[in-house]
Amino acid sequence: MNPVMSMNMRTTGIRTAHLDKKDDRHGKMEKIMILNRERSGSRIGRSAEQEISYAGGPRMGNTRSGRLTHHRKWAALLLLPAIGCMLMTGCGSSDTGSSVSLSDLQTAMLAADEQLPEMTVISGSDENASLNFTSLCDFDYENVEDYFYAYATDGTAPEIAVVEVKDSLDIPELMDDLKEHVEQRKGTMEAYSPDQVTLVENYVLTSQDQYVTLIISPQNGLVQNAFKEAFQSAE
Repeated sequence: MNPVMSMNMRTTGIRTAHLDKKDDRHGKMEKIMILNRERSGSRIGRSAEQEISYAGGPRMGNTRSGRLTHHRKWAALLLLPAIGCMLMTGCGSSDTGSSVSLSDLQTAMLAADEQLPEMTVISGSDENASLNFTSLCDFDYENVEDYFYAYATDGTAPEIAVVEVKDSLDIPELMDDLKEHVEQRKGTMEAYSPDQVTLVENYVLTSQDQYVTLIISPQNGLVQNAFKEAFQSAE
């Protein structure tokens, strides 16, 4: 065989083999690239799925973070009633101190001042207690637990009243209404019994626990002491 032809044939065979190997390498590279793209796409899909899960998607309950969030929400819901109860018990009170008998208090206070004239008494146990209370003041009777109101039968100035409120937070409002009552009594005395005006001006208005007392009497200090001593005995 012609050496030139033989050389050409070997060269052609080498080139063909080289091209086959090159094609084989290209094929492998393409497969590797395809696999990498598939793996990359799978990772991206899983990342997106995790992001959805962390954002509160349907899979949140299957993650530890989701379970913790779920438990915290239930714990907060269970605490709400307890917090509400604490807030309610912390705002005002219907029983913050000693409880005394208004009947006993009435007897002791009226007996303390021997200069008192004959007194007419109305109280919370009367049939028309709510209506009668309006002769003392305009305070809302729905907020009153009990009361007694003694006034001079002959229309002179002396008065002794004790009002027990349901909530001690209402005491300032009650005392304001009783002050208005005192001003009205003063005006009445100025018009009909000027000698009684000073007695009205020296009134005593004080409170103890749930109880407020108004005292207009010749010896109002003694009557006030009887009021205080009733609570000291009840302690």
